[in-house]
Amino acid sequence: MRRNLAPTGLIVFDVNTVAAYRRFFSSETIVEINGRRFVWKGLTSGRDVTPGGFNEAGFHSEEEADLAHRHRQRHFGEEEVLEALDGAGLKCMGVYGESEGNLHPGLDEELHTKAVYISCLGKA
Repeated sequence: MRRNLAPTGLIVFDVNTVAAYRRFFSSETIVEINGRRFVWKGLTSGRDVTPGGFNEAGFHSEEEADLAHRHRQRHFGEEEVLEALDGAGLKCMGVYGESEGNLHPGLDEELHTKAVYISCLGKA
């Protein structure tokens, strides 16, 4: 990201929180769109989700077998993300928690489902 960033540019990105893995990677969601049925099935027990741990979910369409795939993701906590940004020569300008489409200053891993980071060139 650093190599592609303009000198006055910003990087905005998000990562899943522990709350996201406990909710979305441990439940099933079925959505029907234009006669197509999509299934997201969490393969991780919510009680087994731990900071830094791996979590899995499957996704498929009952009508289109070739869309099936598995998501395997690792949780990255705020401290680890901030260290990675610093190591890449990026300065974190803010961390926000996202919940139900709203951004909140600060981050609560148990409440917010996404951690949103805003960064720029330079060390903290």
